[in-house]
Amino acid sequence: MMDTKPASLPFSEYNNDQLEALLYSPDLSQEQKEQVRKELTRRLRDDLLKTAQNVTDSRRRQKRLGRVRKISRLTLILIAVMLCAFSALCLYVLAPDWLSRLSQFFQPLLDLLPG
Repeated sequence: MMDTKPASLPFSEYNNDQLEALLYSPDLSQEQKEQVRKELTRRLRDDLLKTAQNVTDSRRRQKRLGRVRKISRLTLILIAVMLCAFSALCLYVLAPDWLSRLSQFFQPLLDLLPG
């Protein structure tokens, strides 16, 4: 018959629920219960460290992504301003009388308005 006592296997092979059940088992000695407590404590500490590392990594990624978005927005704004400036320069150089022509185009429409 196979030995089913918890001492037959290292406690690291048990899942957390099994270890918690073992803590209240009358079959275990105080020394074995202490080993079970240590194993549970080790696992909890490892889980907490892993969670803290994930939070830190997530915050770093968010900061980096925020910087990238900010730089992208500034770049797009700069490109838009440069396009407007280039367009205005082209209009000034290629068609210096564009404003007078534009006003001549709209003047008949303005004359149609009452007042």
